[in-house]
Amino acid sequence: MALLAAAFVSSILWISAFASELLGCLSALGVIMGISPSILGVTVLAWGNSVGDLVADVVVAKSGHPK
Repeated sequence: MALLAAAFVSSILWISAFASELLGCLSALGVIMGISPSILGVTVLAWGNSVGDLVADVVVAKSGHPK
């Protein structure tokens, strides 16, 4: 059980580290291109937040199950 808990915590830490790095890269790209953080938040970062829902919806639609 301890190994399972350690694996869960480890996966959460990896996801957090990856998300933080991705956010940093997108913010740096916005600074380089001269895009304000507000515009980045409304467009690029918000779009990235919806990708998981899109993938889940496509899988459900392809399997033939209605919502």
